[in-house]
Amino acid sequence: MRLFMYLFLAGVLLSACQSQKTENQLAGTWTSTRVLENEVALPLNPGIIQFAFTTDGHYDYQSTLNYKESGNYYVEGMILYATDTTHEASFQRTVKLEHLSADSLVIQMQEEGRNRQIFLKAMAQ
Repeated sequence: MRLFMYLFLAGVLLSACQSQKTENQLAGTWTSTRVLENEVALPLNPGIIQFAFTTDGHYDYQSTLNYKESGNYYVEGMILYATDTTHEASFQRTVKLEHLSADSLVIQMQEEGRNRQIFLKAMAQ
């Protein structure tokens, strides 16, 4: 029983360390290079879509049609949870971080029942 408890605690600590590492890698400004919906490129200027993440859990987002939001986020594993604090009817969004490296990020989400992927590149700091 004691061994099980130690293994469980080690798993929890490892998961927490991974989430912190992911949040640190995520920190910075990201600009979209491509947006796919159901594996088809959307006809838009992807460079308009930008994310900025800080290490203290704040994010800013801008998209097409002059849409902007800002709020708080946290990461568990490769799942990002974000809550917009600038709009009254805000709710927590959940997206999957499909890929994250020092210079590239791929976010996967569901938008009105469609699978959407946003490919982003890191902007120079």
